[in-house]
Amino acid sequence: MRGNYLFTKEDLTKNFEGISPDYMKNSISRLIRRGVVMSPWRSFYVAVPEEYRLNGHVPPSFYIDRLMSFVGRPYYVALLSAAYFHGASHQVPQSFMVITEGKTLRRVEKNGARIVFVSRNKIPEGLVEQKRMQTGDVNISSPMLTALDLVEYESKIGGISRASEVLAELMEDVDFSQAEQEFYLASQAPVYQRLGYIIESVLEMKDQADMLFDGCQKAGLKFRKTPLKKGKECGGLAAETRWKIQVNVKIEMDEI
Repeated sequence: MRGNYLFTKEDLTKNFEGISPDYMKNSISRLIRRGVVMSPWRSFYVAVPEEYRLNGHVPPSFYIDRLMSFVGRPYYVALLSAAYFHGASHQVPQSFMVITEGKTLRRVEKNGARIVFVSRNKIPEGLVEQKRMQTGDVNISSPMLTALDLVEYESKIGGISRASEVLAELMEDVDFSQAEQEFYLASQAPVYQRLGYIIESVLEMKDQADMLFDGCQKAGLKFRKTPLKKGKECGGLAAETRWKIQVNVKIEMDEI
C-alpha cells in the first residue's frame, strides 16, 4: 500500500521484532506459494504487483537495481536486453542479461525469470546510462557500449551472426563521432577490429566504420591479424581490409 515492493530478510527482522524467525519463514513461504511474493535471490523478496499475479512472473527490470545493491555488485543491463530497451530487437530476449564486475554470479531461474550474469574486469561508468523504471533507475549500457559488448560476448547471445543482426538495428542510435577516450579503453583492440569489420563489410555502413577507425587510430590501438570468430581455426587466412580480420566464419543474417 505504501509502494514498497522490494524487501529483504533484514527489513522483515527490523519491522517485525516480535515475530519469531520460524514464524516469519513459514509466513513468507506461504506468501510465495500463493504467488503474492517471489524470491529471486536468497533473503531478497519482491511483493508481486497485481498486474503480474496471474503468471507470478515479475520482469527482472522491476527489481534488478535493488537486487544488485543487495548483492553488492556494480552492474548494468547489457547485450540483448540492453538492445531491446534501445529498440533494436523485435522480441523480448529469453534471458535478462546483466554485466557485473568481479566473479561471475550464478544465473537466476525462478518464477519464470531467467537472469544471466556476465563478468568483466571493470565497468566503464561513463558509457552506462540510467533508465527510469517503476521502482527507480536502472543502469543500462549506452548504444555504443552495447554494440561493443555484442561483439565481445557474441558467444553469450548465439554467435557472431546474431550479434550482426542486432547491430544492424542498433547502429541507428550509435554515433562514433561522439566517442570519448573511455570508449576505446573499454575493451581490447581485437574487439574493435571485429566490430569495425562487421559495420563496414557486413552492414555496409562505411561512414560509421570510418569514424570508428579514426577513433581507434587516435586512441593508439594496434591492429594485428585477428580472427573474426574467436577460438576458431584460421588455417593461414589472409587478413582482409584495414581491420586486419581473418574471415574464418561466414556471417549469415536473417531479413531485418
